Parts: sequence; C-alpha cells; structure tokens
Amino acid sequence: MPDANLVNLTRDNFLNSIKASVGSNLFRNLYVKNKQTGEDIDVLDDGELSCAYFVSVIAHMHGLIDSPHATVSTTLKKLEESGWTKTSEPSVGAVIHWPAHNGHEHVGFVVSETECVDNDDGARTPQLHGLTMKDGREPVGYYVHPEINI
Repeated sequence: MPDANLVNLTRDNFLNSIKASVGSNLFRNLYVKNKQTGEDIDVLDDGELSCAYFVSVIAHMHGLIDSPHATVSTTLKKLEESGWTKTSEPSVGAVIHWPAHNGHEHVGFVVSETECVDNDDGARTPQLHGLTMKDGREPVGYYVHPEINI
C-alpha cells in the first residue's frame, strides 16, 4: 500500500531522467516491420534520427505525453494534446524546438538558462550543449507543461 505522506516529485524526477540520459544508448533504435516487404527497419537509423523518440520517451515515462513517437511533428502535436503549450521563452524542463536542417526538425530539453540535452546525430546519443545548434540553428520555440515549468 502506498504511503499517503509521500508525493511524487514529477519535476525533479523528470529533470533527473533528462540529465541521466546523456550518453545513453537507450534511444538509439526503434524497430518496425514493413508489412509489404517483411523487412525489419530501424526507423531511428541507429541513433541518427532519435531526437523525437528521446523527448517523447522521457515525457511518457513521467505521464506527460500519451506514448513514445518517432517524428518531431507527431511529438509536438501530441505534446500540445497533453497540455504542453508553445512559448517563445526558454525555461528549465521545456521542450526546445529547432527548425529543419537537411529536411529534419529537431527537439530536445532545456536543462539550464544556457544549456539543453538533445540527441546528437553524430554521437547518436543524448548530449549536453548550448541552446544554439552546432550548425548555428536558433530555437524556433519552446513547449512548457504546468507540472514541469513552474
């Protein structure tokens, strides 16, 4: 029986999960089967395309989105459906959204006033870096949730 005196610290646990994910291979692969060809496919290309999966898995672990997703557009749509709202200001715990580069939008999490964690396509794992992408892209927006961004 749960102890009625204990309360889950969703924000603290959420931020801890993000920071603990740096360097993790957990988000590298998501296998699907092509029903026409029977071929098994890693839609995340061994971590090169894992940003949306990383964000949605962490959010799902903490009950902040319906399920994990493999694309940025679906992840952002489902975040909004789950109570996240778009804003122009970063805050710790916000999902950060960058514009497309080579046809791919990108997402991650803000962890401080100047840093974020997102899936690095070169390292193929979540990494810590500044809010500006290494290719110079600036964020186009942020998504905040009332349980996280207080």
